[in-house]
Amino acid sequence: MEDIHTETELLLAPAKTMIRYEPLGVVGIYSAWNYPILTALKPFVQALTTGNCIIMKPSEIAANTSAVINKFIEKYSDLDHVRCIEGGIDVAVELNK
Repeated sequence: MEDIHTETELLLAPAKTMIRYEPLGVVGIYSAWNYPILTALKPFVQALTTGNCIIMKPSEIAANTSAVINKFIEKYSDLDHVRCIEGGIDVAVELNK
């Protein structure tokens, strides 16, 4: 994610033009019950590779899958940057505040 320096139009000289990619900050991921792995891990990988912190809330309807996703994240992720929170609708409402 290095800065990309591009040409500056003569009209704007002596300015410099570059493209700088910056992470968004904290990304909230809410997965669906019907494809819980795909709707959880695809945005997880995309957010993580772009340098964001992540709060993930798997679907409470797929409770067993939610437990597996939570176990996976706790085992293989840096818990300073990624958290998985299980729970029902009340947890999702609190995360949105």
